Amino acid sequence: MQYKRLLLITTVAVLAISCRKEGCTDPAADNYSSKAQKDDGTCTYTIPTPSGYDIPTTYSFTKDGSSSVNYQGQLDRIGMLDEMLVEIKKANTLGTSVSATLLKDMFANQNSPFINANLNASTKNLAGKCFASDLQFFNDLLDSLSVASMASDTAIPGRKGVLVTGSGNPTSGKLVDENGLEYKEFVEKGIMGSVFYYQAMETYLSQDLPNDDNATNESGKNYTPMEHHFDEAFGYFGAPIDFPSATSIGDAKYFAKYCNKRNGDVDGDYAGINKKIMDAFLKGRAAIVAKEYGDRDEAIKVIQDTWEQVIGATAVEYLREAKNDTKVIDRMHHLSEGIGMMMALKYKFNGGNSLNAPISDFSHVQMALAIIGPGVNLYNVTNNDIDTAIGHVLMAFSGGQVK
Repeated sequence: MQYKRLLLITTVAVLAISCRKEGCTDPAADNYSSKAQKDDGTCTYTIPTPSGYDIPTTYSFTKDGSSSVNYQGQLDRIGMLDEMLVEIKKANTLGTSVSATLLKDMFANQNSPFINANLNASTKNLAGKCFASDLQFFNDLLDSLSVASMASDTAIPGRKGVLVTGSGNPTSGKLVDENGLEYKEFVEKGIMGSVFYYQAMETYLSQDLPNDDNATNESGKNYTPMEHHFDEAFGYFGAPIDFPSATSIGDAKYFAKYCNKRNGDVDGDYAGINKKIMDAFLKGRAAIVAKEYGDRDEAIKVIQDTWEQVIGATAVEYLREAKNDTKVIDRMHHLSEGIGMMMALKYKFNGGNSLNAPISDFSHVQMALAIIGPGVNLYNVTNNDIDTAIGHVLMAFSGGQVK
């Protein structure tokens, strides 16, 4: 009897086990069943796919089989500055004057002033993109330059004209003002700062960018407003699309050219800076296409900080070169370049519209410009003065970005 009862219990237990509902018992699985009492090995899982997207190796982006990149306006303005500088350099020869009217027409792109007919036909100009408060300053500078080019005597301290001291040529040198400031360098760096850098920082890579439409192409175009504005910032940097490829590095213009110089500094302080900023441009544009806006903003931070670093580092390098110059003409040239670069730093404003605040404190740069700047007699600047000015620029970059 006991044996029969044990057999019955065992049979019921086996039947109970065998009748347990099978299924997926893992709550983390897609097909989890709360009623399943026995896992049957059928659990399935969806593995989250990271938000990956392709980043090209050159600044080339397509949409529907066609390029979606356009920064022709920036290329036009770079070409306009190129021609302005060619005209200004003519005045480096004594007796060769340049017309203020022509230079202003080039600045404003009016009255067909350019040799390149495509520039004359362009609707773009430099003056219209210049930081508005400084527009009159640059027009006055072009007037002063023209007057200096008409001087019949060479330049000496207190007298503007062609500086030939140290050039080895009695009629050819550098056109300078009464303080030794070289006009060509001051115009070049001034427009680089007040147009190219200002527009990139305060207009295109600005707090307005996140509000741009990135869903619909501009009318008749193959790019969205957000894509286009980012492209325009890249255009102002002046880099070829495969920067810093050795095959096209010679095509780098203006800021990209100076970035490449810092990349190749013999002390190696900025080694890799070319790749750093170009990778950020590529990632930022690819992130816009992928609508990964956190990545976009991270890339813009790298672009803006690195671009600013290039300007500060270049200013310091020019000042250091001036210390080692033994010829007056070379010293004035390098001091003028350093002044132009220092002044360019002001066009990314603290509290301005840029997406990111400056990494430098312009008040320290102003202290440097009070020692070596417009209106200062550069002929009297000593190496101690240069060291002090360099110290102020280094203090401006308190994070050690400039060495």
